[in-house]
Amino acid sequence: MQLDEEAYELLSGRKREGESFSDVVKRLSGERSWKVVAGIWAGDTNDLAAAIEESGTISAAS
Repeated sequence: MQLDEEAYELLSGRKREGESFSDVVKRLSGERSWKVVAGIWAGDTNDLAAAIEESGTISAAS
């Protein structure tokens, strides 16, 4: 897989100590965007709780 320089820098910035780039991609691909969560919150808070429970993690926004 090839990445342009900007994509490489973005990915590199999210890389944790001891992680491979494959590990970073796997970790990030499972994250739920806060924009999605905010859209859910506009409705019922039960939907928000279910979305958080479904994702299994809460991650920092980038």
